[in-house]
Amino acid sequence: MRTCAHGSWQENACFLLGSASGRWQVIPFSHPVVCELIGRLRALPGFDENQLLDLIGSKETEIVVLWRDPQLARVR
Repeated sequence: MRTCAHGSWQENACFLLGSASGRWQVIPFSHPVVCELIGRLRALPGFDENQLLDLIGSKETEIVVLWRDPQLARVR
C-alpha cells in the first residue's frame, strides 16, 4: 500500500499489487473494486487489518507491504 501526505484518505492511498512475474497493478482507494479487494485481503492468512486501518489514517508518505505470499517469500 502507498500513502502520501496530501489529500483525503481516498486520494492519499492506493494499493500496489505485485505478481510473481514482476507486474504491478495500482488501485486507488477511490476505485469501486476496493471494497471487494479489502474483503479478499482480510481473508488471507497473516493479513493485518489493524495495519491497514492505521495506514488509511496516515498522513505520511510511505510504501508498506501488507501481505506477501508465503510461497513466494521462500523463493526470494
